[in-house]
Amino acid sequence: MSLNSKQAITGPGRFQWNSGAWFGSSLGCSSWMVPTAILLLYFEQPILALMPLCGFASILVLVCFLWSKRDRILPFSAHMTQLAFVACVFPIVWFSIQSHISTEAREFARLPQTTWLNALYIITIVPIFMIAFSLLEKRGLKQREVIQAPLSK
Repeated sequence: MSLNSKQAITGPGRFQWNSGAWFGSSLGCSSWMVPTAILLLYFEQPILALMPLCGFASILVLVCFLWSKRDRILPFSAHMTQLAFVACVFPIVWFSIQSHISTEAREFARLPQTTWLNALYIITIVPIFMIAFSLLEKRGLKQREVIQAPLSK
């Protein structure tokens, strides 16, 4: 069974189902968690290593679930669901690691201490992308309306 065996719903705006974009963006925003878990295991912090592993696995499970429902879920709605989930998981994993990582692991990874500025970045980066994508989708909907308006007369 191939990745494209289901007939995906066509979205009304710019966002459409595309396996490369869907899985690429999902893995791109969560792949840092795997080497982080390996680093924590190497520095003998197996319990803490579960945080990034569970974060990565939960994102992957959601992404695969949404992909399996692409014949019933609009692509933009699925993308926003995925990003909302990442917006929750990303800071939880990041701040858990920041507050419990050993000094040796922090120095080895050259991980900076949390400041209010990088904390703000971690908390807001995904919601900023969500807003930008919402604006792109809204613009795509307006462009489609302009194109279809003369055709309906």
